Amino acid sequence: MFDILKKESITEKNMTSIVELFKQAWPVESWKKYGLFDESYIYEINLHWLQFPPPSKTTHYALAVFYIVFVVVGTFGNGTVLFMCLRCKSLHNPANTLVANLAFSDGCMVSFMLVFIFNSFTLGPSFGSIGCQMYGFWSGVTGNCSICILAAISLDRYHITRDPLKYVLNRKRVKASIVFCWLYSTLFAVMPLLNIGVGKFVPEGYLTSCSFDYLSQTSAVRIFIFIYFVGAWVLPLSVILYAYINIYRITRNSKTLGGKFSSTDSFRHCRRENRRRQELKLTIVSSVAIFLWFISWTPYAIVALLGITGNAHWISPFASMVPALFCKTASCLDPFLYAFSHPKFKGEILAFLRRKGRWKVEIIRKRPHVSRKQGRNNVETSTVDKKGLETDIFSIN
Repeated sequence: MFDILKKESITEKNMTSIVELFKQAWPVESWKKYGLFDESYIYEINLHWLQFPPPSKTTHYALAVFYIVFVVVGTFGNGTVLFMCLRCKSLHNPANTLVANLAFSDGCMVSFMLVFIFNSFTLGPSFGSIGCQMYGFWSGVTGNCSICILAAISLDRYHITRDPLKYVLNRKRVKASIVFCWLYSTLFAVMPLLNIGVGKFVPEGYLTSCSFDYLSQTSAVRIFIFIYFVGAWVLPLSVILYAYINIYRITRNSKTLGGKFSSTDSFRHCRRENRRRQELKLTIVSSVAIFLWFISWTPYAIVALLGITGNAHWISPFASMVPALFCKTASCLDPFLYAFSHPKFKGEILAFLRRKGRWKVEIIRKRPHVSRKQGRNNVETSTVDKKGLETDIFSIN
């Protein structure tokens, strides 16, 4: 059935027959029972995807399992980072504010994977157009915002490596960077929702996720996708490369000039170099996260670029779903690279766990001993002062 469609020219004239074939091949009726899917939604699907047969249940379920793992790992990692950054005063500094916002952005992206998981288990776009627009919008906002924050972190690493004693990342600069990242990301993501001629969020691949319509043949949509490609991938990558190339040059020059300092400024030089070594360790961690971002988002950027350049024949449903899967790995692993690898953050986690352990030990020690001969009335009139017990517990924390 779908082999015939591949040989024919897919146009608006035979769209009705294609939709009928789609309704026969896909479990459309089962999607309707959730109350969000309407048959008119089929016409929003790009014609390119309608020429492919539906994937097997095994493929849908396998992707759902992958995404469930991402949700669990990403929620734990990003949630822990946010909790510790808010709870521990020693982590209340501008640099960690960027990391906390990165965790928040990644956590939002992870949470919306639940839409994809539900669609995978129902074998299609059960959330309909509303779910598609929500998924596309929040994925666009959070994905682009995370990239912008990574670029801001790389610039911070560069400036502090260049002049570790003078450069200070103040709170005003951090707030300005965060506000810019969120507004910049929202600007791109909201445009498809406004119906202003730059396309809208549409299903892609196995129709269980949504994204920008990078397969559209409309010139305005293609121009918008290209601008988005430059703004969300080329520009952040350029900033990141600029920062880390210069960091490499600074560290190389500092090693070369290490023996050319007189005794009068040796103390200042040692202090400067010690600070630089500490920051270099954090820079290495950041560079690993940047590399993770690059390998995660580049395949999807290539797919979008193939679509707007008229090479859609290279893009199959599977070829679009795998890059989309790669995009989610960065959101899950970023907190482990940025936060859990930081010595101070690890120290705070261990201290928090020790305090919790002591809290439980104190409860056990102060718990009133009740013999079997004592009844409930004796327990209630125990000499143990419950109010005093609570005071001791909270004093430990």
